[in-house]
Amino acid sequence: MLEPTYRQALTQAWHLVWRNKILWVFGLLSVLIGPFGINNFVGQLAAFISRPPVFLNYPRLFLVLLQGKGAPWMAWMLVLALMLVVLVVFVAVASQGALIAAAADGFKKKTVPNFEKAWHKGAKHFWRLLFLNLLRKAALGIILFAVALLLVRLPETKPGFAAAIGVLSLGMLLALAIVAVGIYSAGYIVEDQKGLWVSVRKGCSLFSHHLLVSAELSILLVVFDILVMAGAVIISTLALVPLFILTIVAGFSGVTGLIAVGAVISSLVFVILIALVGAVYNAFITSAWIYLFMKMHREGVMSRILHWLTRR
Repeated sequence: MLEPTYRQALTQAWHLVWRNKILWVFGLLSVLIGPFGINNFVGQLAAFISRPPVFLNYPRLFLVLLQGKGAPWMAWMLVLALMLVVLVVFVAVASQGALIAAAADGFKKKTVPNFEKAWHKGAKHFWRLLFLNLLRKAALGIILFAVALLLVRLPETKPGFAAAIGVLSLGMLLALAIVAVGIYSAGYIVEDQKGLWVSVRKGCSLFSHHLLVSAELSILLVVFDILVMAGAVIISTLALVPLFILTIVAGFSGVTGLIAVGAVISSLVFVILIALVGAVYNAFITSAWIYLFMKMHREGVMSRILHWLTRR
């Protein structure tokens, strides 16, 4: 087995993403279903515990609206909304496959990934990737529900607090495992063109044979998640600059409408910055996983921990 160089993995992924802006496009379009780190799981857990699942009331709300005078318009709105959801899901899933294909080609051939070829691969494997993402979401949802249920039932005592830390840690580890297996399975679907269940089985096998390597990369990317989130908050403050400047100008000129203009500009800048950060980081984190996937299932790698232990 070869010793993995995580610095090389992250460096190769960053160089690939930075030099090939095409990956930013796929990263942006697939950001809704990208392999986010544990911060996404923690955020969903906090939201789930802090308030009840209001989506359970949606069917009743739709029935009330459909029984009113605006029922025909509401029906058309629901149809249009459903069509929009279908379009967004198709673009996101196909873009995820295209991102994986483009990253794999970039690492293998050391050339600029072809947009059309990558998109064709992503669209070709749409259904398998869609069901894979549904399985991943369902598994994460079960873990989320179980962890939240256990946390709210634990007593507010020192033993209860220790148990809560253990439950949360276990939930995070399981979530990381699902994310890793999911991206490995997606790699088998796109690169090796395997079926869904074959890819899932191979993804689980690859994860089990490289448990520590996967855990190490997961934890490392969690640290990156935290740094990127902090950086995004700092960068997003730049969006307030137009509002700040135009507010000062409005104060001196008396044209209060400039404040509204500044608010609109700041909102647009904020959306653009967040979209840019999300696109680049999603492309980067996916490329890092795919680099490791290709190294493991084609060459084999050894955990740094095991490598350190075997040298002693």
